[in-house]
Amino acid sequence: MSDRICVSEGNTKLGQIPSISLMPLATCNPAAPCVQRGCRIRRLLPTRPAYKESLVRNTNLAYCGDYWEQLAGWFATQGISQPAYFRFHVAGDVPNLRYFRHLIQFVSDHPTTQFLMFSKQYSLVAEVRHAFPANLHVVLSAWPGFPIDNPHKLPVAWVAGKRLPDPRVPRDAIPCGGTCQQCGLCWCLESVGKDVVFKMW
Repeated sequence: MSDRICVSEGNTKLGQIPSISLMPLATCNPAAPCVQRGCRIRRLLPTRPAYKESLVRNTNLAYCGDYWEQLAGWFATQGISQPAYFRFHVAGDVPNLRYFRHLIQFVSDHPTTQFLMFSKQYSLVAEVRHAFPANLHVVLSAWPGFPIDNPHKLPVAWVAGKRLPDPRVPRDAIPCGGTCQQCGLCWCLESVGKDVVFKMW
């Protein structure tokens, strides 16, 4: 198995916005209902072994390898055209406080890129919120019926649909419009004072 990280340079949702992901469930909030049911990535992995291998590799390197050094090396290969936008964890989440502190330092070291991450690791987010650099945009992920601990009033990404309605969704929450590259809304939710809602089912 290669010991190189895998950076995705885009997908149908993000467009050409690059991202890096970790293994879901293993890095997620174990109390979140989607860990036990509803994880889209978990359902996908049996049909995409190469994708699963890349997530396992990234996760192993994040725990006991040179993950951050390699990610810095990838950014260095972009030269002066550093990506304007980057997303952490299309799959997975912040696994622990040590990782989160490395992430914050990494974002601080790359001030010309705007970074986005969604998270259900509410307690970790609350613990380090004071240290967020201006170019780190953290959106708390909601799940119907799952309590949100949001003392810093960060923006929330809600999931709502006919099968799993969530009455907490604000009336002025902005529906996801589709491709991130064309929209970019989630990178500026805090500045506009709005939440986003993903319509599902």
